Amino acid sequence: MNKFEYRCKDQNGKNFTGIVEGRDKSQAARILMEKGFIITKLNIKSEGILATSALKFLNKVSFADKVNFTRQLSTMINSGLPLTEALRILEEQSTSAMSHMINEILSQIESGISLSKSLEKHPEIFDRVYIALVRAGEEAGVLDTILNRLADNLEKQKEFGSKVK
Repeated sequence: MNKFEYRCKDQNGKNFTGIVEGRDKSQAARILMEKGFIITKLNIKSEGILATSALKFLNKVSFADKVNFTRQLSTMINSGLPLTEALRILEEQSTSAMSHMINEILSQIESGISLSKSLEKHPEIFDRVYIALVRAGEEAGVLDTILNRLADNLEKQKEFGSKVK
């Protein structure tokens, strides 16, 4: 969840400021409007450079997170769950770093961008082969099969890495 700083007015014209959490700016705005506020300003809450750098370092997505994400997404897609619903469930169940990444992917998919294009925006997590396979699965209509095979291969890589260590 992202934090947004807001400035708004109620029906009586009284000004309010504060922070609201939301998946994206539109969800934050919807939360405020449901409370009857008229929004005059809504921006993502910026943090200091040091805090941002520390968060990026602490919130790294591990290879194990990537393996689990792929397996769980594969399982949900295979069971017939829509992609957006599967991503929402994964977002709720994930660690903060993974949850943030899934949130970004979900927002992009909801705005009409494909899964493969959304994954391209995270090259530090998903390599070119992973993205190319997902794109091929989307275009051929066999995303469930591709995700299952990707999960199998990633699990084998993880197991091999453990044996090497």
